[in-house]
Amino acid sequence: STLSRTLLILQFSISLIGLISSIVFTQNASFQNNFEYGYNKEELIIVPTGSYTNLEIIRKNLESNPGVVKMAPTSYHIAWGSLTRTAIYVDRKAEVRMFNMYTNYCGIMDLKFVKGRDFTSEFESSDLNRSAIVNESLAKEYGWDDPIGKTIKIDTLDLTVVGVVKDFYQNLWEPLMPMVFRTVPKDQLGTLIVKGDKKNLLALNDQIKKEWERLIPNSPYSGMLQSQAYEESTSVNKNILKIFNFLTVVGLFLSIVA
Repeated sequence: STLSRTLLILQFSISLIGLISSIVFTQNASFQNNFEYGYNKEELIIVPTGSYTNLEIIRKNLESNPGVVKMAPTSYHIAWGSLTRTAIYVDRKAEVRMFNMYTNYCGIMDLKFVKGRDFTSEFESSDLNRSAIVNESLAKEYGWDDPIGKTIKIDTLDLTVVGVVKDFYQNLWEPLMPMVFRTVPKDQLGTLIVKGDKKNLLALNDQIKKEWERLIPNSPYSGMLQSQAYEESTSVNKNILKIFNFLTVVGLFLSIVA
């Protein structure tokens, strides 16, 4: 009958859609797992300290740890937090993501410089609240051929551009945005970024946790691997994939029975 043929076509169509969707989401999960964000996310541990005092206690303790390759204090961190501000150049405005940090942060994150320099200890005093590093998207937004030396205004700060980094993604849920980095006083730093050997990162995190509990017992340890910052998106992809795999199996079973 017409109804039987219609239901049969619908059944096969649903099975085919489920199969195609399952393949697509499997490829998407693989794509996200291997996606190059444009910075180092495989060798880092994020250690929120709550205060610069705690940060210095744990940093000095880790200086003698052979598993630690490098450390950098910061206030905001890629894929962890930032400020949204309005940057003004002459009479043009742009919404930007702003990161407050300290010297050597861009280095530990392996951000790629296309022009200019990083914030380093050599320029620590002169860069403080006066200099900025921007990404390529902000340079394009303002149409700068040579961004070095340009001055932008954010809130009450006049920041002179000293470096430009290649665009990078904080996550895959939002598009690239103009970004601005600036250094802030030490008392505003509350997060320590620790770089170690990727193969021993979990063990290093356990060591840091033990030292934290010994040195700062009144505050719980909340350190985590940089890669764990993407667990939400990974979990969503896995759940979607499971749903479509289940629908595919059910659809194929019903098609075979039919």
